Amino acid sequence: MSNLNIYLPPYAPDYSGCSSALYELGGMIVLHDASGCTGNVLGYDEPRWEDADNSRALVYCSAYRHMEAVLGLDDQVNDRIIQAAESLKPKFIALVGSPVPMLVGTDYNGIAKQLEAKTGIPSFGFDTKGLEFYDNGYMKATNALIERYARKEKTIKGSINILGLNPIDFGNRGNDKAIISLLKENGIKINCSFSMNFTIENIEKSGASELNVVLSEGGYEVALFMKKKFGIPFISSIPFGDGKLFIEEIRSALEGREAERKEVRQDEKRRSIIIGEQVSSNALRKELENRGLTSDVAILFSHRPELLRENDYSFVQEKDIMKIINSGSYTDIVADPLIKQLLRKEDVRFHEMASVAVSSKFHWDEVRPLLGDEMEAFLSEIANIQ
Repeated sequence: MSNLNIYLPPYAPDYSGCSSALYELGGMIVLHDASGCTGNVLGYDEPRWEDADNSRALVYCSAYRHMEAVLGLDDQVNDRIIQAAESLKPKFIALVGSPVPMLVGTDYNGIAKQLEAKTGIPSFGFDTKGLEFYDNGYMKATNALIERYARKEKTIKGSINILGLNPIDFGNRGNDKAIISLLKENGIKINCSFSMNFTIENIEKSGASELNVVLSEGGYEVALFMKKKFGIPFISSIPFGDGKLFIEEIRSALEGREAERKEVRQDEKRRSIIIGEQVSSNALRKELENRGLTSDVAILFSHRPELLRENDYSFVQEKDIMKIINSGSYTDIVADPLIKQLLRKEDVRFHEMASVAVSSKFHWDEVRPLLGDEMEAFLSEIANIQ
């Protein structure tokens, strides 16, 4: 019962992260469920579906009903998938798992091999269960794409891959394009931007990159995988405001030197807590500390121990969040708008930073632009800079 949420909705699950990683590639994504999980992905965790008329995405439900699960009628389900694939001719087929097929021990890799043998279309099976967070599903899908398509080529000097760029973390209001534009304007070549504004052809070239830049927890495990497979080093960071700190960190890594750090006197009377995903929260903390505001991080999803600081909180539950933000230890809170309802202290300032993984379609139109004057004003507001 310690994981029970009374005020907050369930966070985006692994099958949503998996689907998100595959969404733009022109493949046929089949949610292996009765229909509920498919509705959850498209209605609540995939903001790009609102623009489905202009999308290459092919997202379907396998219609895996109770009787098919109980009686083991998998062939009927497979035949429906094969029939659809032969009609649509997608670039690949991806069978994405959900809770019911988990309970009957579905062999996703085995089904994928059967589908590929019968259709000739590259096929993937993902053992997602709906019991883990979206970052885990994102990692599984992205690693599978790299394993299948990426090639080891001669390193292109000064080139990078972006890892972890997905609408669950960054929304669908232009942050992806702004980040890519910032990098290009600063002369940094992008081989592949996993998983927005990219193609299978981009994935094929990703092994030639000199550096991987991790933008979210979902991309961290991918970076470790690519380091082992291709020897590509990585850093984790996100641009905020003018993006100067982000660009400096990338250039320093490409040049094999330490990024410059300026010492800023911290305001001893104020301290903030940033609640959310670890990589983005850490990057936001750097920006605030550059403005004189000491910050701690509370992580809602998966986390990396090596990225924790002494006063950080890992994997906080609703009851933990309520205790932290009402403890009197913090003057400022940066979190999704839904978390504000847990605040009981009137002398604490709350700064809304919407997360699709938390508040879904309730606030996904309010995901803040990371770059530009609006974010600069937001950072100054948090740091109380007049």
